[in-house]
Amino acid sequence: MVAKKSKKRKAPRKHNLATTIFWLFGCAFLLVYLSYSNFRIFFEQYENNKNLIQLNKAADLLQSQKTKLSAELNVTGSEEYVEKVAREEFGYKKEGEQVVVIKKEENKSLGETNQTNNLQFFENIKKWIVGLFE
Repeated sequence: MVAKKSKKRKAPRKHNLATTIFWLFGCAFLLVYLSYSNFRIFFEQYENNKNLIQLNKAADLLQSQKTKLSAELNVTGSEEYVEKVAREEFGYKKEGEQVVVIKKEENKSLGETNQTNNLQFFENIKKWIVGLFE
């Protein structure tokens, strides 16, 4: 006779309490870690958006300055502007013209003021010395 093979049945697994707790803590840790990472990424994105807005404002300001400077460059490159600056700053003239220089009166009043202040200073010293001996 042929012997029957006995089939081994696997006993149902008993859930170990330690294994269950391990999986719960593992899932909880994973959830907390992913939430923290998500929050950190969101915060960095918020900061980057703020910086982007500031940089866009600065870029707009620089663009407006660039257009002003390029317009000024176009004006200063013209022959009329060069001639105007040469006449006003360096006293250049065309043939047949005479250059007239007008001195400002502020220089005279400034010199007179300095002399008056110096005299007043010495008079104050004289009064102080006389006051010491009285």
